Amino acid sequence: MIKVGISTYTKFWKPEKIFKIAQELGVGIEFLPMRWHNLNYLHKMQKRFPKVEILGIHAPFSKNFFGYLKDFKQRKFLQKICPIIWAAILGGFNDKYFKIAKNLNCYLNFHPRNFVPGYKNSLIENPYADEGNIPLKEIKKIAEENNIGITLDTSHIASVNGNLLEAFEILQPRVIHLSDSKFGKHGHLVLGKGELPLTELLNKVKRKNNDYIIIVELKPIKNYKEAIKHSFDFLRKNRIYF
Repeated sequence: MIKVGISTYTKFWKPEKIFKIAQELGVGIEFLPMRWHNLNYLHKMQKRFPKVEILGIHAPFSKNFFGYLKDFKQRKFLQKICPIIWAAILGGFNDKYFKIAKNLNCYLNFHPRNFVPGYKNSLIENPYADEGNIPLKEIKKIAEENNIGITLDTSHIASVNGNLLEAFEILQPRVIHLSDSKFGKHGHLVLGKGELPLTELLNKVKRKNNDYIIIVELKPIKNYKEAIKHSFDFLRKNRIYF
């Protein structure tokens, strides 16, 4: 069975707008919490949008704010200011995220550099280029050692000029963060607007006949409604979303 959802990353400052679109499309949500989002907020979203299943929670991108400051002087200002802002908005990882995921009975997704063991329904995803070139086999090893699943992020593969179809076979993911991208870029573009072999990937997914969760994870953009619509049209053409 394949479940389909949207990441609130596309409109992280107003996630209720993504919930509304998800309810209209009949799909689920992967929720990226800001510092001020807690379990009560998500319960309110469930009451407002009862048809939307919260499939997963995306943990913050860093362990703590000071981790970004450690090597600030070694980077150009503009290269570093964006992740510092992210850290300030998201906050560091704490037990809140475990509690939210456990209460909602959904997965908890981590980037490798902020992975914290302790939740059985955790996932670790392949990193993008700026996080360091961690081999896919190392990601697989971390997952096996901790008895957790894996998320394949297609744009992250593009950012390191990786082979997406080979990555799928190596990682054997449970969740796919699906977006298009140009090679060498961390793009999170509308499906079909980049260079990635997404149709071939989705054909592999269908042939495996396993349980997968596919999350459309687009970058924050002004015309997000149109971008989401085009992406789900792409999934419909590939017989993933009906």
